[in-house]
Amino acid sequence: MYDKSLDYQSLGVGNLEELLGKMAEVAVLIEDKNKVKYVLSAPVLKRRRGFLKHEVSSQLSRYSNRIMINYFDELYKDHFTIEMDYHYYGVSNLEELCKLLSRMLVVEDGEIRRRKL
Repeated sequence: MYDKSLDYQSLGVGNLEELLGKMAEVAVLIEDKNKVKYVLSAPVLKRRRGFLKHEVSSQLSRYSNRIMINYFDELYKDHFTIEMDYHYYGVSNLEELCKLLSRMLVVEDGEIRRRKL
């Protein structure tokens, strides 16, 4: 443990969020479902998101490349036997997850579908 707090001013920033903004390629600030903030290595988050793409792709394949938005969490739990933890992937909810995966997903008419390439 350290005896004193980090001196943000000596680093040219006013707080942790500003510091992490300058270190975006190294570390990111994550907030979990209990609103607790923590710092996570950017490469670790990138790896987690790679797994997320694979999981969502697997789930879409299982359901003919389309899933009703209202059933996504339930079907995810049925398929992977655990609840979807959006915060683990650095997002807060399904809407943010879909934005994150917008290169592979499209959301229309209450459905999540695989984007046609």
